[in-house]
Amino acid sequence: MKKSNEKIPDKLDYSKLPKEIEEVIEQKGDIIDENVKITYDGRQFLVRFPSEISKLMEITRQDKINFKLEMPKPRTDEKPKLTITLIKK
Repeated sequence: MKKSNEKIPDKLDYSKLPKEIEEVIEQKGDIIDENVKITYDGRQFLVRFPSEISKLMEITRQDKINFKLEMPKPRTDEKPKLTITLIKK
């Protein structure tokens, strides 16, 4: 079998594919999954957003964060559930 010197692209440009092929290939969006440390300044806990996420989300100082804590029902083994949502200005 002859080896090809053709470079395989890192990402496929779906806009150039025929519609029939595009329907067969499931397009998935990129996911950025990062863990960050929580720090404490003696009064409050602090978290820094990774620069890649803050640039892509266009986070500014005017934006806000919503914390929603759902407490479990009494006398159950469920744990509290914390949801954090970015609110854009």
